[in-house]
Amino acid sequence: MSIIIPNMPHPRLILLLGLLIASLVYAGDPPPITITGHGPAVAIDPNFTGFNNQTGGTSKPWSQAHRRAMLTEIAPASLRIPGGTISTYWDMRNDRVFRAGPEVSVGDDVVLQENYIIGWMRNLARKPQPNPMADLARIPGAFAEAAQAPDFIFVLNMVTPGHDYYAQLWQRPVDPTPLSDDWWAMLADRFERNIDAIDRARSAGLRIRHLELGNEFFFGISAEPYISGGQQFKQGPSGKRKFDGPFITGAFPSLGEAYAYAANDWAKRLKERYSDVRISAVGGDATSLTQADRRRHWNRNVVSLLDRELIDAITLHVYTPVPADIDAFEGSSRLGHWIAHWKEHWLEMVELSAIPTDVDIWLSEWDNGFQRYPRDGTHALMGSFTLGQFLQTGQVRLTSYHQFADAFTDQGPRPIAQVLSLWAEASRGATSARAIEFAGEALLPHSLTPTVRTPQPSLEGWEFTDSGESPRILLTNYSHLTVEVDRDLFAHAFTEVTSLAFPDLASEAPATIQSNSLDPASITLPPFSVTVLR
Repeated sequence: MSIIIPNMPHPRLILLLGLLIASLVYAGDPPPITITGHGPAVAIDPNFTGFNNQTGGTSKPWSQAHRRAMLTEIAPASLRIPGGTISTYWDMRNDRVFRAGPEVSVGDDVVLQENYIIGWMRNLARKPQPNPMADLARIPGAFAEAAQAPDFIFVLNMVTPGHDYYAQLWQRPVDPTPLSDDWWAMLADRFERNIDAIDRARSAGLRIRHLELGNEFFFGISAEPYISGGQQFKQGPSGKRKFDGPFITGAFPSLGEAYAYAANDWAKRLKERYSDVRISAVGGDATSLTQADRRRHWNRNVVSLLDRELIDAITLHVYTPVPADIDAFEGSSRLGHWIAHWKEHWLEMVELSAIPTDVDIWLSEWDNGFQRYPRDGTHALMGSFTLGQFLQTGQVRLTSYHQFADAFTDQGPRPIAQVLSLWAEASRGATSARAIEFAGEALLPHSLTPTVRTPQPSLEGWEFTDSGESPRILLTNYSHLTVEVDRDLFAHAFTEVTSLAFPDLASEAPATIQSNSLDPASITLPPFSVTVLR
């Protein structure tokens, strides 16, 4: 076979040629798979794999039998409540969003000024739906054993009610300047509201050992005026905002440094009250040089002021879109292309955000199909890849996929939820993870050549351990080939295997999960599959 290359090759021809050569190499019989070693041990939280859970628009969501059934089938290690942005407007005493209206009012049913609330939240806030603790308490009871129920990551509300409410409550002008007496007094009242919710949740039987000090406070001024300050605004259907009305000083204005002082104060008081909790503070994730200084420099200006003796971690949120031309690729190249695209976005975000390298991270929201959501087998396997990449950082201790409401349909769990379920099975209770280093696996072809450094191996493995149990192994086969792995390559005698495979990567149908006893000689990894060994 001969290939003629023009003197001045077109860049796209070079890309196609690379794909052709890669596919020819990839199509051959693969060499035997061997294990050459392990990566360094990475500390993880025993509740490493979980879901963000936002149900503010649904009345008594856990009274729905199907939702509870899906939760017990997927069995995540954690659920984040009441969710992300919604926590900024959550009424901790009434277990729902604060009511919104044209004027602020005080009393048992606090009303927030709707034109200071971010646009998508306003409909939820105009007709708040009850999410009472008694409804959440149905979750532990849905599981056969209490230990199988998820722990809860509780996101606190540090910013509402705003100073417009306290001016009415105290019937005097309020000084909202950070670190003023009034500023601290407003924070103290909000703190007591949060304590009320935590105490009631624990009394209802919910395990709450993770607390987040707010959500995404790094957006620029006027994005959410109750946080960063700004004028009232009206937001049209296109998302364009019209600003008018009085300016309000948010809880953490300017570049946000005041948040660090509030976070340190709350963390100290929370740990004095709840000795078993771990606490995270808001970290920043920038994605563009054109974003506001507040967002791009949040980690330098704010995170650097956090008291590391009190704050256990920072939270980051990672949303990577699907490649625009993903449908042009099939099979392994489809996955390889998406993986290469993800790596480029991740490297760019890390560089732009100046994420500290010496701090633990909770990825309390992540999604690698953001805004172009395929919900198919490719997306599911991308979920396995993404979790592995988070572990590779050596800093990510806890993860929450966005979100549980998208994890299932009337027909059952979505493919991504099935993959996350196996990750939860493998990692639940573990305090350490380390990568398994293979030799002999193929590399995934893709068409992104300008900046991608290393092709993705088609086989990945992670070993999860704690002090009291035998290790669990999770293996992901990204290739179209069946892979056989000799059992003797593993140091431990595993007896059970659970796997799921996606023969059609473009299908959104659930995969079939199979659980069996292990063959005495080898471990079979189907094409496009995730497998757990116990």
